[in-house]
Amino acid sequence: MVAAPNPDAHEIAGKSIFGVYYMDPDYDPEGELYSKFIKLYRNEYNSEPAVPFHVASVIDSIELLQRYLDHNSFTKEGFQNFLDHELGEVCGYMGCYRLDSEGNSNLGFHSNQIVEKK
Repeated sequence: MVAAPNPDAHEIAGKSIFGVYYMDPDYDPEGELYSKFIKLYRNEYNSEPAVPFHVASVIDSIELLQRYLDHNSFTKEGFQNFLDHELGEVCGYMGCYRLDSEGNSNLGFHSNQIVEKK
């Protein structure tokens, strides 16, 4: 999934990367928060993030940690309890989702294929 949008992977693999199937995360690249962020990113760097899903998930992770820290001193157990029992549904850069007890979202995946852009 990280090779598909990554220009370095395309450069290394060359044309042999085209046709490869992978499981792509079901995040919401059209969501309001992500769309605003991507516009700012493009203006600042004049390019796209190498792995868009990772950008969305990292920003969501940082924001969840900040939400916890706004009301608590950090402890591993406290943060885990926050994620497991207090958080509920999150509407962030990846879209709206819930985390399970392992910290995984319920966004899911879909099959995708790397194709050459014309």
